[in-house]
Amino acid sequence: MSRNVDKANSVLVRFQELEAEKNGGYKDYTRFKRPTRVGSVSKSQEAQQWRRQVISDINTRLTRMHDPSLNEFQLRELNDELNDLFSEKARWERHIHRNLKGPDFSRDKSFKHTGTVLDGRRYFGRALALPEVQQLAKNAADWRKKSQSARQRQKTLQDRVRVWKKSLGPEYYGFVPEDSASLRVPLHLTVETVKEILTSKPASRSHFCQLEEDKTQELQAEAGGQGSVMAPKRIIPQFSQLPDLKDMEEWLVQRRKSQLQRQLNL
Repeated sequence: MSRNVDKANSVLVRFQELEAEKNGGYKDYTRFKRPTRVGSVSKSQEAQQWRRQVISDINTRLTRMHDPSLNEFQLRELNDELNDLFSEKARWERHIHRNLKGPDFSRDKSFKHTGTVLDGRRYFGRALALPEVQQLAKNAADWRKKSQSARQRQKTLQDRVRVWKKSLGPEYYGFVPEDSASLRVPLHLTVETVKEILTSKPASRSHFCQLEEDKTQELQAEAGGQGSVMAPKRIIPQFSQLPDLKDMEEWLVQRRKSQLQRQLNL
């Protein structure tokens, strides 16, 4: 044991530290081991000192994360230690604010080294270049893209429904008798109207049916004469999910590729 350590651990030095803590409130926290149970600390000032020590350990390890001599195993181990320190820092902050009625450090914006959160864990420095972290980042980006597309489709559908509610009435669905001229006034789709539509039986003839018949005759005339038996059958495709821009681009590329192959006899 070196001479300096002998001096620091001498009985006189320890007695002087106890007297200084008793009289002036000074305590050298670097000479003590940090408590593993945050609830064992009953003083707000002492808990804040331990929190500062945790932040100091975090800053030291964040500096090491940029060391180019570290291998992948060391980077993973160091990143795990940082995650444990951030969890301990959060426990000290909750204990200070909730139990000791101290300041709320969760709103402190001065500490900005929060890392990149992927799948519930934080990654710092060179740990972001690890293969598994790169895969997590790619999966997160794909999920954000898909969820954004789903939100856009949902918003478009909601806008259409909003327009339909304003423009379409019960007469469109065939629930207003044709001979009742007084009921042909456009009605707003209220909750009672929707319930009536769902429970009522539609009329045998309605404007909607007439519209379908007129459209059918028009299509038959375009295909080869009105009422033609040999009219080609039109198939309406059924989609389980509407194609997005990426699907359309792939379809156009495949279509152009097929056209070139036919032109070149490949």
